[in-house]
Parts: sequence; structure tokens; C-alpha cells
Amino acid sequence: MTEALPRYGIAALTLFTATILERAGLREADAEVSADILVTSDVYGSESHGIARLGYYVNLIAAGLIDVEASPVVERETAVTAVVDARNGFGPPAARLALAGCLEKAQRAGLAMVTVRNSNHFGIARYYAMMAAREGLVGMAATNAGPQVVLGGTRSRPPRPSGLGHFFAAWRPDAFRPREEFLADVDDLIRSLSETAPGQTGGAGRVAGELEFAAEQDRRVHGVPIHPCVAVELEQIALKMAVPFPKRAGVHA
Repeated sequence: MTEALPRYGIAALTLFTATILERAGLREADAEVSADILVTSDVYGSESHGIARLGYYVNLIAAGLIDVEASPVVERETAVTAVVDARNGFGPPAARLALAGCLEKAQRAGLAMVTVRNSNHFGIARYYAMMAAREGLVGMAATNAGPQVVLGGTRSRPPRPSGLGHFFAAWRPDAFRPREEFLADVDDLIRSLSETAPGQTGGAGRVAGELEFAAEQDRRVHGVPIHPCVAVELEQIALKMAVPFPKRAGVHA
């Protein structure tokens, strides 16, 4: 079904998203980082955390629930740890700052952990784990979520800042064992899983991230599929903010 959806170029979607976020009030650099994370979610096939959330972000900013002027600060730090206060700013820039520090510490010391507080939604955790992997590190990323249930006997929860927290960890495999041995064991694990006999559903064994890798390979060539309902919402945002909505991939003026 996904194959029948209209597709849009990654670069065009990223530019559109960054422009919308900047018009909403974000600084240019923060808008670009956030746009990259949102669109990458769609590239990986995680549409629930992708560009479909753009309206959600814009509404939070308009309601004053995110401080677009806030800059994250490192409030405490050791050689292998740090705590970042996002100061109720946009989640992705604070998360990127925290992870960058985490990766630097891990490369130097062998492993590191960094947390973020007073933040907002940071996109997909995979984005940050993949940043670690590209630097030859093992990476972990986690976050909590805002309250989704109202207290018994109450009608609604009054709007307020999310106050989310994020957690990042990274380590060098060679801090614990020879790197070549580690990579060989990973290859053996992947091979054994892929050779697992099909289950009752008929599907072969899959490795975590395999579906996302396949989606990325397809979408970097053919563009990102966007559901028509999401496209309509994005077009409404584009019209309201006077930003041109991208043309479909392969469609020329």
C-alpha cells in the first residue's frame, strides 16, 4: 500500500520543514537540525515520528509551550558524564548537543553517559544511535514521554511544558574486547538470525533495523511516501505560513 502513495524528495521535504520551523520562531540552525531529524524519521519508515508531527510542533510553539529562544546548557560534567538542561527549548537541538558531547567523551575515555532534562520531543531514538554507529561506537538513546492520562475525577490536564528527559550512552567496543572479535560476533549473530527458519507467519528471522535499512535504501532513490491526509495537513500549514509546498518527486513545473 505504501508504494502507491505519492513521493517527495528528501532535500525538498527537509528544506520545507526547516523553513516552516524557522517561520514558527526557531533559530535557523535549530530549525535545520530539527528538520533533518524529522525527515530522517520518514526516510527510515518511522512515519509516526516524522514530518507528520510538524503541525504538532508548530502548535506547541504558537501556544508558548516551547521556548524557541532557549539554548541548552551543560549544567554539570565529569570526564565521562554530563547533564544538559534544555531549558524548555526544542528537543532535537538539545539532544544533538548532548549526544555530540557523549560521543566525544566515549571516544576519549571508552564510554560515556549524558542526560538531558527540561526538554521536549526529540524525534526517533534511532537517529541518535545511528550517529554513534557512524563513529564506530555502540550507542543507546532513550526518552520518557509526557503524561497521557488525566487524574481521576478531573476533566482535562491544563497545557504546560513537557519537561521531558533524554538519556544517551556510547562506548567503544575495543574498550572491552578486540574490535575485530566484536565485529565478527555481530556478523555471526546477524547471519544466524537471517538463517532462522520461517515462523508461523512465514517470515524469516529479521535483525533489528533491517526494515528501516531497506526503507532508507528505497527512499533515498525514489523519495519519501507521504499519506494524502498528511499531505493535506502540510499544505494547510504551508498556506498559513506562506511557504511553498514541495512538488511530488518526478513532477516538474
